[in-house]
Amino acid sequence: MTDGRPERGDWLGRIRGFWDSQENLRFLSVGAYNALFGFLAFSLLQYWLRGRLHYLIVLLIAHALAVANAFVGHRYVTFRIRGHLLLDYLRFNLSYLGLLLFGMIAMPLLVEVGGLHPIASNALILGITTVASFQLHKRLSFRRKPPEGGSGANLPLTSAWQDSGEPRSDPQDEGPSPPPSGGR
Repeated sequence: MTDGRPERGDWLGRIRGFWDSQENLRFLSVGAYNALFGFLAFSLLQYWLRGRLHYLIVLLIAHALAVANAFVGHRYVTFRIRGHLLLDYLRFNLSYLGLLLFGMIAMPLLVEVGGLHPIASNALILGITTVASFQLHKRLSFRRKPPEGGSGANLPLTSAWQDSGEPRSDPQDEGPSPPPSGGR
């Protein structure tokens, strides 16, 4: 500090530290990006394929693209885990299957009964499913077992043994987890 202001590195370190400690913020950021990605994928596909494919088929195609995109973001940015790539992807898709079924039921109701445009219906459905998806991914898709001697298999991913700012992995994948860092 030469003129009373923190040095640039201090600010960047504080911002990174805040980002690293805020799993909910990371989820919302990745989720917002993916909601926009999914909305744009559906909208563009609906525009390009209108008259050739029913909007529910377009929804399925956009869903597949958005789920693959979301998996990468949530695995590496939000929850920062390693190991069990295929199992995590299968659980992630299982989580989204329920959300897809909700969308497949809600969209025709909103379009055919409610008279909304398919794109407006998709926007409403995205808002509802975003709230549900955090809990599904946290408790199902990217859940990890507690360390030996820990209690309960459904510990939240923000437990101290996992929230050291380092990428998470299953303790059985790569040996014991490092002890949590102090001073947080």
